[in-house]
Order: sequence, then structure tokens, then C-alpha cells
Amino acid sequence: MQSARKEQKRLEAEKRKRRYEATKDIINRIGELEERISELEKKEKDLESSLIDPAIYANPEQVKNTHFELIKTKNQLEITISEWEKLNNELIRIEEELG
Repeated sequence: MQSARKEQKRLEAEKRKRRYEATKDIINRIGELEERISELEKKEKDLESSLIDPAIYANPEQVKNTHFELIKTKNQLEITISEWEKLNNELIRIEEELG
């Protein structure tokens, strides 16, 4: 009986190890993407706040540059979120396959 229990624990440990090995890089990348998303969301908010300030409109070149930077930031955010979603779906798939 003790032997069967040891074997069960060994098999469970191997399963956890396989899951860890299969998902560790994805989990790390998801963490990096979450940090990047936070940075981009803050930048987006800051740029939008800049465009709300009436003082910025005294300098049309600054308005143009800020607006361009906002569009670029929104595009980067969209791409980053898309990659994050893709990796999360991949992580879910792997975890379902490995149980």
C-alpha cells in the first residue's frame, strides 16, 4: 500500500514538473507583457491629459507631436494586449492538455 502511494506522489510530481517546464516561458512572457501594458496605459493617460490642457494649443507643433505619440502608444498597446491574449489562450490550452 505504501509503495502505491509513493508511486502516486512520484507521478504527481512528474506531472507538476512537466506542466512547469511547458508553461514557465509563457508565464514569464505574460508577466513582461502585463508590465508593458501598464506602462503603455500610463503613457496613454498622460498623453491624453496633455491634450486636455489648453496651454498645449499655444504650440501647434507640440500638439501634433503629442497626438502622434498618442496614436503610436495606442497602437503599441493594442499589439501588446493582442499578444497577451494569445499567450494566455496558449497557456490555458497547455494546462488543459496537461491536466
